[in-house]
Amino acid sequence: MEYFVIWIVVLLVCIWAGGVIFVKKGRQKGNGQGLGCLLGPLGVLIAYLIPDNPEGVEKIKLESGDNKKCPECAEIIKAEAKKCKYCGSKLN
Repeated sequence: MEYFVIWIVVLLVCIWAGGVIFVKKGRQKGNGQGLGCLLGPLGVLIAYLIPDNPEGVEKIKLESGDNKKCPECAEIIKAEAKKCKYCGSKLN
């Protein structure tokens, strides 16, 4: 019985971790959760090794409200910035 409980806890942690890792990489949470559910700890490792999705990461940063795009160079910078750290242009 205790092995069953441990197995369920490990499975739930793998599902959670796979989803969190995929979201941080700019991918869909459900795909990471499915990977964690099907492959367990190996799925979490695979989720960690999958490369970032730059468009997805950019979208998450802009939706959070903590960042914005520079109007001159289109790089993502902090919302409070008064000067772009990439191109040096002054911001409103």
